[in-house]
Amino acid sequence: MSFIVRRLRAFKYAFNGLITAINMESVYWIHILATVIVVITGLLFSINKFEWLILILCIGLVWIAELINSAIERLCNFISSEDNIQIKNIKDISAGGVLVASVIAFICFLIVLIKYLTYTKIF
Repeated sequence: MSFIVRRLRAFKYAFNGLITAINMESVYWIHILATVIVVITGLLFSINKFEWLILILCIGLVWIAELINSAIERLCNFISSEDNIQIKNIKDISAGGVLVASVIAFICFLIVLIKYLTYTKIF
């Protein structure tokens, strides 16, 4: 099997994983909505390239954190379906990572937007 074919299959598997996550967990629709809101806001305010870079990195950070969190939760559920304090702690820590990523992304979004909102006399 050629290198290119293996790479294409790897992308296919990764894309399938993303689609599976979106279809299996409703939290991804919240991330999709937040992503759309950020993109539309960026377009409306014509933010510059550096600000786009910051916001895209933040969006990616949240999505990556959520995907890793989902994988950890599914693995924990696969290992043990019974109540287990260690599994609970692992899931909570993983969810905490998503919370931290989301708060950082929201703060960056506000920092980028505040300049545009103050120029438009909203504040």
